[in-house]
Amino acid sequence: MGKTYIKQYIENYKDIKLTSSNFNEVDAAILSTLCLIDVSSSIPFEKSNKTITFKKVLEIQINKHGLSKLGLLLPISLTKTLLQASLTKRFGNLLLHDLHKNVSEKLLTQSTFFTIDLDKDTKIIIFGSTDDTVVGWLENINLLRNEEPTCNKEAIQYLNKSFNKKYKYFLVGHSKGGFECAYTYFKTSDEIRKNIIKAYDFDGPGFSSKSTNNFNVIPDNFEFICPKSSYVGRMFNQPIKPKIVKAKFHGLLQHNPNTWRVKNNHFVTTNKFSKLSSVNINAINKYLGTLNKIDKDILINATKKILLSSNDKTLTDLAKHPLKVLKQSHKLTKQEKIKFRNARRSIFVNQIKELFKSTKN
Repeated sequence: MGKTYIKQYIENYKDIKLTSSNFNEVDAAILSTLCLIDVSSSIPFEKSNKTITFKKVLEIQINKHGLSKLGLLLPISLTKTLLQASLTKRFGNLLLHDLHKNVSEKLLTQSTFFTIDLDKDTKIIIFGSTDDTVVGWLENINLLRNEEPTCNKEAIQYLNKSFNKKYKYFLVGHSKGGFECAYTYFKTSDEIRKNIIKAYDFDGPGFSSKSTNNFNVIPDNFEFICPKSSYVGRMFNQPIKPKIVKAKFHGLLQHNPNTWRVKNNHFVTTNKFSKLSSVNINAINKYLGTLNKIDKDILINATKKILLSSNDKTLTDLAKHPLKVLKQSHKLTKQEKIKFRNARRSIFVNQIKELFKSTKN
């Protein structure tokens, strides 16, 4: 039997209704990417009495944009997988409600959260990953400052506002959404945490050192899942031991859950990360560890200048104006250019050192 992935999983389980008793990590991974589709402009469902089905979300997306990519760095396989899932008995009739969406250049934050009714007693809260907005990527870069991002504060507020003790909850997030999911799980109250059946963080980055004071004991109902060649999930201060899963392709392409291997209703695990992942992520993290606050501010502000050079709101639109980006890059101050040059040099040197070290082990 050949290797199977999420596409085959959806086909195998398409006629089995999703319930709290059979909800699993593969289902969670599929739902974690649904936040990347923006239907808020077509059918707002911010109020709790306004709902929309999974199937309707995809209908709106396809009617409006066709079977297209969800963003410059978001592969079309994400759209295809969500469309496939929306046409099944397992996912199609799931009800989404209580959308929170905030994209603020002033606050430098991009956040999306919503709730899914799994059954009469159980809800799933989805924490959205970085979408195609420039602001979303600037917020990611701002994580270098080792400060709590606004998206985490909004995630806590959303969970607290949504919580009702008569329901049980699953928490789900991929990438930045996994980061928000983990932060919310560990920072929420004991009362709320007792009602969480399980929380899934799919390849979310690490945290600031001051965020992890109560991350010492990781309970059984929290799952941190990373692909073998993970980069994002190993960034910054990551205190949570991951479940490592096998995947096709290499490097950042494995950040997409559609590349993760599936067997029956779970991902196929392996014992350790790939050598290439360890070499590169150790090189990057060691470089980041050498930066002081001034260094970080210079790099972050310079990147902000470049990404905001054409006033485009999305990376897709920004990519249409490469000359403006290039022109702004040339306009950077001498100090900013030196910092970028030093970053490339330092990471390259660290890669060579890590590679040499790995050959001796």
